[in-house]
Amino acid sequence: MTAKLRIMADDPAELDAIQAAIAASGLEVAGRDRDYPNRSGFGVRRYLEVHVPDRIRATATRTDRSKIGRNTPALEGRKRGTQ
Repeated sequence: MTAKLRIMADDPAELDAIQAAIAASGLEVAGRDRDYPNRSGFGVRRYLEVHVPDRIRATATRTDRSKIGRNTPALEGRKRGTQ
């Protein structure tokens, strides 16, 4: 499985350290893009492509799901296209 990551830091040296930590965690960094300035005006960002071993399976659980409810007025309006 391949994943694309965006990492951000104050300077390129920090990006190098973050990338090394990602590689040390067992993910193979397959591709790297150049460094870009952050749009907010400070820091830099870099895009990575990593191969995730099959033994790593990511799962996520939405903690807000029980609060949202399917029949709330906000969602009903979106279904009808009125909002």
